[in-house]
Amino acid sequence: MDILKLLLIAHLIGDFFLQPVKLVEKKKNSIKGLIIHSLIYTIMITLVLLLFGNIWEIIFWSFLVFGSHFLIDYFRIKITKKFNNNAFSFWSFIVDQIIHVLLLVTISLVIKSNLNSIGDAVYNISFLKEIGHNIIINYILAFLIVLSPASVFIKHFFNYIFNKKDICENVESDNVGALIGMLERVVILLLGVLGLYGSIALVLTAKSLARFKQLEDKDFAEKYLVGTLFSLIIAILALLIIK
Repeated sequence: MDILKLLLIAHLIGDFFLQPVKLVEKKKNSIKGLIIHSLIYTIMITLVLLLFGNIWEIIFWSFLVFGSHFLIDYFRIKITKKFNNNAFSFWSFIVDQIIHVLLLVTISLVIKSNLNSIGDAVYNISFLKEIGHNIIINYILAFLIVLSPASVFIKHFFNYIFNKKDICENVESDNVGALIGMLERVVILLLGVLGLYGSIALVLTAKSLARFKQLEDKDFAEKYLVGTLFSLIIAILALLIIK
């Protein structure tokens, strides 16, 4: 099993799917909220480490992950509040994610993909072996990317490019728009997996027809086109993970 891909899955779950709006707001305004988020994130990473490292490696890296995640998010929140603009919020989000991922890459290089006794037990589960561990991991990673993480990135990018006043931190601030975007990417990814590439054009056409009247507004049309193209690009990149 690929430890880096498993760590990335844990990262996406801990940093996006298990961080609802209430927790985002709580960690902005209190150390307690930040500790809760960092603890949840660390638990997800530790669950992966339990398959590979020895006890001392697991303890060491778990503490390091918790401490680094706490400090990175803490300083990002403080600096973002100080500058309070969309450009800084976007780039701080990008840098934040890069640093987190670089730490995971470092962990994967040090520990490597050598399974311990717990990992061997999981690896030898019959139905996982029949399907193929790497296939399952690739599918999970790809579908996780096109859901909440993609929506958060697109919202940050929109705020940055179109200079919205409100700084968005989570997809739930625009549930309908976020849901449509996620469903669009999931459908495109599914069609790509099935090899029905021509049908992807039908999905985009149907979406355009539903917004036909609104597309007469130039400002809306530009934002619509940018959002659609970004969704398509992200879905294609996720498809490459599976392929």
